[in-house]
Order: sequence, then C-alpha cells, then structure tokens
Amino acid sequence: MIEWITCNPDAVSAIAAIITAVATIFLFLCTGVYVFLTNQSVKEARKLRETATSPLISIYIQSFKKSQYLELVIENIGNSPAYNIDIKFDENFIQKVHETENRIPFELHIKYFTPKQSVAYFLCEFGKLPQDNDFSFNIDLSYSSKDKEVFNDSFKYNYSFLKRADNSIPYELEQHKNMLRGIENSIKGLTSAINKKANP
Repeated sequence: MIEWITCNPDAVSAIAAIITAVATIFLFLCTGVYVFLTNQSVKEARKLRETATSPLISIYIQSFKKSQYLELVIENIGNSPAYNIDIKFDENFIQKVHETENRIPFELHIKYFTPKQSVAYFLCEFGKLPQDNDFSFNIDLSYSSKDKEVFNDSFKYNYSFLKRADNSIPYELEQHKNMLRGIENSIKGLTSAINKKANP
C-alpha cells in the first residue's frame, strides 16, 4: 500500500481532492439545513410572540344563565388591547331577530377593548332564531392592535349545537331548587339530632 502511494502521487492527490470536495459539499449541505432550520425557528418564535401580544376578538352565542334565552357575546380573548373594532352582522339574521327583540344593531363599533373584556347583548329565545340557512349567519369583523396592525375576518357562525343544549330549567328555578335541597338537608339533620336526644 505504501509502495503504491509512493509510486502514484498523482492518484493520491486526485483521491484527496475528491474526498475534500465531497466533504466540502457535505459541509455546505449541513450548513444550508442548519440555516433553514434556524430561519424556521425564528419565524415560529416571531409568530408565537405576535400571537401572545395580539388582540383576538371572539364572537359567540351562549345561553343566558342556563335558560332558553340567548345572549350574543363579544370578547377579547387575546393578551393585548383591541382598537377600532367594527362588527357587521348578517342583515337577514338581525331582521329576523328584530321581529321579537330589537337590542342588537346591524353594525357595532367599539373604540377600545381591554384583554379579557367582554360585552353581552340579549338576543332572544332559541326557538325564535332563524331556523334556516343551516342555523348559521355571517359576521364581518375588523379591528387593530396597539401597533396599528389590522386584523380582518369574515366567517359563518353556526348555532345548531344549541338545539341539543339542555336549557330546559331556567337559572332562577335551578337556584331555588338548590336552596330547597339545602333546607331539606338541614331539616333532616335537625330531626336526626332531636331524635338522638329524645332517644338516648
């Protein structure tokens, strides 16, 4: 082997050059992959930071105090204030709601909303909501962050899940039921104590 190397210096140089070239290409590819992954990590970190420091306006319908009446809630579930919130509701939906209740406007403008702040508007009973269009209506939403970044969203809100919600017992009746149950337990306790004293 040593003799071959001594006798073929050009071949050895060629092999060394090939090994160096392959190593250089490999190093170049590794560096490229490293740069790509680092860039992706920076993008993800930036996206997470933006999400953590951005407002996020949520609009939903829920039962009012576990009754058959509903309320429409607008809430900033983000970690930053929201500015100049503009909300436009489906006109057909609001017109239908206005046949029984006239509390929700077609459009809303809120200048400032703190993180975790919410506002609720009384809607109507579930049975009086429009039952067509797959139990859904359109909402157009626009707001901005403190850094003047504008967020626009248009979506269809589906409230069909409320059909299966158990809202048959109004909140006040449920509270009274719990109170009577507590009184009943207290009376049972007193009766038991009196019986023990009367029959030692």
